[in-house]
Amino acid sequence: NGDYKQSAQAFEKALQFDIPTVLAQDIRKLLGQVYLSDGQYEKAAQHLSRWLTLATPEQHATAEDVRLWLAQSYYQLKQYKKVVIHLNEVIRQYAAENRQPKEEWLSLLQASQAQLDAVQERVDTIKRLLVWYPKAEYWLALAGAYGQMNKMDNYLATLSLARQKDLLQNESQYVSLASVFYSQDVP
Repeated sequence: NGDYKQSAQAFEKALQFDIPTVLAQDIRKLLGQVYLSDGQYEKAAQHLSRWLTLATPEQHATAEDVRLWLAQSYYQLKQYKKVVIHLNEVIRQYAAENRQPKEEWLSLLQASQAQLDAVQERVDTIKRLLVWYPKAEYWLALAGAYGQMNKMDNYLATLSLARQKDLLQNESQYVSLASVFYSQDVP
């Protein structure tokens, strides 16, 4: 019924009983989801990380949803290194199974890498985004990352390609492209 507080109280109470480990794990996972939905990110992270700590090898094999919820919680808590760790694990698992990671995972990963000022890792993530989700915002993010790395040739090439594909959307983007052309002595 959407009453997260009452749900959380019931699940917390259930964990106080002597119950089988498998059931306790299921409750921890649900409790983490409830706290995440209720915006209680610290409690969500506590229960979900405890679930991961106590997970059996079989549970670890299917832990991608828990890792994704943990990443979301950690992002809200501004713990970006933990976000990167969990998202990289899920994305690595997807790649091993020849599955395409979801756009929002890659987007959250590159946003976290930007917060950590991990520019090269962010470039790699943006390139993955462009392979599967070739949107204007990612071309511009890639150009910006190259600019941040002071790789002006790559910055210019990426912005030029974005212009050729009609991806530049406002005046400031065209001015930025023109200034890079000017600084690189390109008429």
